[in-house]
Amino acid sequence: MSLDGLQRLGGSSLRVGLQTFANWQLGSSWGASLAADFSQKKSPAAPDFDFGILSIQPSVHMAVGTGSVGWGATLQRIDVAGRAFREVRGAQMTWTLPLQDGNLWMAIADVGSNRHGEEFSELDSSTASLTVQRHVARPLSGFEGLDISAFLARERNERDFVELSHTSAMVSTSIQWRWQNIMWSTGASLQQVRFDGTAFVAEPLRMDRAVGIELAAEHELSNRTTVRVEYSEVRSVSSIALYDNTFQQFGVKLRTTWQ
Repeated sequence: MSLDGLQRLGGSSLRVGLQTFANWQLGSSWGASLAADFSQKKSPAAPDFDFGILSIQPSVHMAVGTGSVGWGATLQRIDVAGRAFREVRGAQMTWTLPLQDGNLWMAIADVGSNRHGEEFSELDSSTASLTVQRHVARPLSGFEGLDISAFLARERNERDFVELSHTSAMVSTSIQWRWQNIMWSTGASLQQVRFDGTAFVAEPLRMDRAVGIELAAEHELSNRTTVRVEYSEVRSVSSIALYDNTFQQFGVKLRTTWQ
């Protein structure tokens, strides 16, 4: 990451992740599921950038017509620099509509609360978001899939710090194709974040705009193991120059599944 003209932060990190999912059919139209996700990033040269996250999501779902509706909870803990930073508790409602030939519509509505230790209690907030996703299988000849997503979110600081309350919106798209036995993908995103107020009278109202790009290549080593190489870059421009920054990341990921 770099602050244009001021500072540049860079280095390597090691990330380990584990995901698990279980699903139970409770009747002809009802079901339940449990998902868990653990991720830990270590930066040997800069331990202050160590980051860990544990998320558990129980839910129930019901078939409605050709689609399904689900209700669930989100429990999440975030650690920064080896210390507990944030606990998230939320509720979620989902609607999924599969179409012919692998096409899909999905909508996700989410509300939650962010809680911090006494040292960071001024960051306590409540959140609400809505995400709409569209997957198109084989949109054009030679392409495997197209994904489009729109996201709208609101975060309100519960300590009445208006400079920390904001509304954000993002649209993103990615497309996948296969060449030389490798699955390629490229994508782009646009995001805008508008804050409610400022901490100082002479300071302009903060508004951030970000443009992101990504490119990835994934190759199957076996039926259950894949290796993925990816590059991403996000450039953010703010009405307050201090927050102008560019984030670049190059990663190599090895993924294995168990059943």
